[in-house]
Amino acid sequence: MRRLLYFPEGYPDEDFRSIIYRYHLWSGNPEIKESKEELFNVASERIGHVPRNLATLINKSPYGTKILVEAILKHTWYPLFKPFISKERLSVVNDDIMNGASAKSNFVGKLMTQRILPILANEIKYCPICIKEDEKQFGQCYVHLTHQLVFMDICVKHNIKLWDKCPNCKKKYANQRQVVYTVMSCCAIRNEKIEETDEIIFKKMLLSEFIYFKNNVNIMNNDTLYHKIWILLGRNGYINKSGLINRSSLIEDFKRYYKIEILKAVGFEIDLVFNQNNLPRLLQQENMVRHILFYILLIIFLAGSIRNFIEDTEGYSNILPFGSGPWPCYNPICTGFKCKPIVKCERKKDGNKFIGWFKCPLCGFIYTRKWKNDDDNSNQNYSVKSMGQLWINRVIELYTNGYNYSEIAKVVSSHKGTVRNQLIKLNKFNEGNVNDLLHSMHTAYSEVAATKNSQNDDVRKMYRRTVLKIISENKMVKRTDLSKEVKKEYRWLLKNDSIWLDKVIPPLKQRSLDYISLDNILRDRVRVVAKVVYQSNPSTRITKYTILNTLDYKEKNQFLSHKNKLPNTNYELEKHIESVADYQVRHIPSLVSQLKSSGYVNVTLNSILSFRKSYRNCTEETKKRIEKVLYELQNEN
Repeated sequence: MRRLLYFPEGYPDEDFRSIIYRYHLWSGNPEIKESKEELFNVASERIGHVPRNLATLINKSPYGTKILVEAILKHTWYPLFKPFISKERLSVVNDDIMNGASAKSNFVGKLMTQRILPILANEIKYCPICIKEDEKQFGQCYVHLTHQLVFMDICVKHNIKLWDKCPNCKKKYANQRQVVYTVMSCCAIRNEKIEETDEIIFKKMLLSEFIYFKNNVNIMNNDTLYHKIWILLGRNGYINKSGLINRSSLIEDFKRYYKIEILKAVGFEIDLVFNQNNLPRLLQQENMVRHILFYILLIIFLAGSIRNFIEDTEGYSNILPFGSGPWPCYNPICTGFKCKPIVKCERKKDGNKFIGWFKCPLCGFIYTRKWKNDDDNSNQNYSVKSMGQLWINRVIELYTNGYNYSEIAKVVSSHKGTVRNQLIKLNKFNEGNVNDLLHSMHTAYSEVAATKNSQNDDVRKMYRRTVLKIISENKMVKRTDLSKEVKKEYRWLLKNDSIWLDKVIPPLKQRSLDYISLDNILRDRVRVVAKVVYQSNPSTRITKYTILNTLDYKEKNQFLSHKNKLPNTNYELEKHIESVADYQVRHIPSLVSQLKSSGYVNVTLNSILSFRKSYRNCTEETKKRIEKVLYELQNEN
């Protein structure tokens, strides 16, 4: 492969297409497609916003130098697009940039063409004064990258209109196929300053935000960008307890924050962007690259500026459906029954609720639970999906040993219908018609079962007589007494003859709760825990569930199960809920630290209002309290 003798370095703010055209002028090639073939092994006249087959140019670097990919791409708007591209698509796009000549589809070209919210202009634009200044300083003019955004129709440096042709003689600066011309000024320059309207001021601000984003997000990928935006949405109150974005509230506030005329001036048509067809895809991670203008505006709306957004490290937490575990197993014959052996939960979104799937690693028992919000008492209800292999094996064993449905159900602590249905489902038999599987199992166990049943009958009669003798001697005897006096006999009967045992000595009924005592105990616990929570100074507002989640699991469960009968505890919880105003005031020291780390020397109320959108609607009384805290913090220093 023949190396290049020379490749021009980019001028300040030069568009990549302009660099290629300047190479073409130096090369002496009669046609630009010949120059493109030398650089990229592509015989085409057209020059795109982002190069393709860049590996060829890198490998042809002039002797003694090395052309870097980053050095080329910084002269394009690709660094702006990159964080918005999904991980799956990014590898394809990067491959197209490096090896695009052999690709069947121009992924980069499609990427740069935004259907709803275009970013890059179709026509190449120049500033007449920049043309003169570039000729004087560099001997030739060139295309400025910052002039090529679709919403920019003015030169920020000179405050005059950008043109795609000479404003006097109307000579085009580029031909119909957008081949760049490093134009010579052909006429006297119109030095007409543009009036500083709100639209012009907004365009200048937006351009500076685009530039800052492009130059400072080189280490941010699509996941990081998306999650930082979600954190801001959550902190600003746009994510509900189910983890869903309140789109209607977000869009209404977005519209109030920006004037419609301002948005139209930068090509943002509200009715087009927020229509019913586009809205469902607008906030999906994989579609971010299609709505870059919206996301830049959204970030400014949520964080105040791109710089605040990038430097913000404050987190946000929402209630996790079903908690973080571990979770109980509800299989009575499992060794983990009434314990919490389940450490994994598979959460699935279903409309406005979550479905949690739980599988016990000890017995294979599987159940699901539904979750709408943390206040819903039905969250604790569960639906069995599989009894698990341990239960199934035990049921089959009992059935082959001659136990009927009722007896099996008693042993495995399940309903008679559950046993019957599971046997029908698992072993595929109808009553009176045992299938081959069950029949073979029954035959295999028949001799053993017959002997065992005969022995069991003898044992059953003997143990029953022992228990009946004790009861006849002491009619007030309790099960606890039996378990101590005739431990072996009692345990065997409890496992193998529980129905008879329940008849002769019924189990004690569970005592009813003393709700008055429980209410007083939980009230005192809430009072102590609330004090600890406030002393910990959490980064989020203290709610009822901030306190409840700090209680022991048993205490929290007792309250949630009987909260209608615990008025004192309810009152104590409500009393310690932090108001929005109190939280805003308490959070001021943290915001001051963030602002100072971002370069602010003297943090004022206006700084806070600009930095955090959620503070902009606070009352005058709250503002006075904030100013008092700021004054105290300044005096401490």
